Amino acid sequence: MDAIKKMWEKLGAKGKGAAVVVLALVMLAAGYAAGGAKLPQLEQQLAGALEEVQAAQTGLQEANRAAAETRAQVQAAEDALADTQAGLEALQVKFDALELENKTLAEALRTATDQLAEATVRAATAGGGSTAGGAAATSTGGSTVQAAPSTTAAGQVWIPQSGKKYHSNANCSGMNNPTQVTVEQAVAAGYEPCKRCY
Repeated sequence: MDAIKKMWEKLGAKGKGAAVVVLALVMLAAGYAAGGAKLPQLEQQLAGALEEVQAAQTGLQEANRAAAETRAQVQAAEDALADTQAGLEALQVKFDALELENKTLAEALRTATDQLAEATVRAATAGGGSTAGGAAATSTGGSTVQAAPSTTAAGQVWIPQSGKKYHSNANCSGMNNPTQVTVEQAVAAGYEPCKRCY
């Protein structure tokens, strides 16, 4: 160490500068030589890292593409749902209108049936309120009801308060308070002959 110190002191300014340059070159060469051995290994690591980055970018692109497809499918499903809801609302409006129309028609049918029954009774009791076979007409609550004898005069039949068959016997099928009318009146009112009586 003393020898290096003495040599350093003997060198002049130019010598010291040259020594520094030479020393730097020697150190650089030594570092390059040491690093040169590791360079292929570093290049391999760098190449591996680049491949990983590229793979990650490819995966990200695929994920973005799949997300876009999923968004499109969700949008299509939402559109279909909106169309279905609109269709259901339109059907509900139609259903409500038909239900109201059905109620109106049912009420009209009830009224027509009541009017037909009243007209049938009025026609049956026209001519003094008596019927063949000795049936007497009585008024109860605004409608005429006849007492029903079991026999029927020629051309006369019995119709029930409910049902659609006319009878030749007032006691057939357990009728309560049947009305006596002509066969023509019963047929015109939509009644058909009873299979037991005819």
